[in-house]
Amino acid sequence: MKRDAVSFAIALIAFTALGAAEELCAKPFGIGFPFLLVAAIYFAERRTALHAILFAVAAGAAVDALSSLPPAVSLAFFAAVAAVVRATRRNFPSAKLALALAYPVYQFWLWMWCPNLGGAVFTRSLAAAPLAVCAAVAVYPLLEIFERKGAVDEP
Repeated sequence: MKRDAVSFAIALIAFTALGAAEELCAKPFGIGFPFLLVAAIYFAERRTALHAILFAVAAGAAVDALSSLPPAVSLAFFAAVAAVVRATRRNFPSAKLALALAYPVYQFWLWMWCPNLGGAVFTRSLAAAPLAVCAAVAVYPLLEIFERKGAVDEP
């Protein structure tokens, strides 16, 4: 019970801080850093399926709201990515690699639903992979430190 409460608190803090960071950081080429997508993949890799999908849905809804996207565009994508990461986490080499693949696909997904976002879809997809890797390098260690300090990994 205590572990679930600490896990929920860490997810809530991460959700709030990363949502703010995603909105406040510069957007090179008009593409933001995918901090909430990184957290969704991180939690999909380490939590139960229910927790992973709930966090992905909340993160996707926050991205939709913060970015003024149509409802459920990011929500559906984040939930699908979390489900794929959960299903393939034993066979896939790294969730960071999943993120490097998922964020360019997300740019194409956005282009399908919002073709007037600005910038060519190829340019957005090409620039998305390095941004995703940079976000993963920054966010993964922070989330691991929070979990270690919160003793979530204890049996």
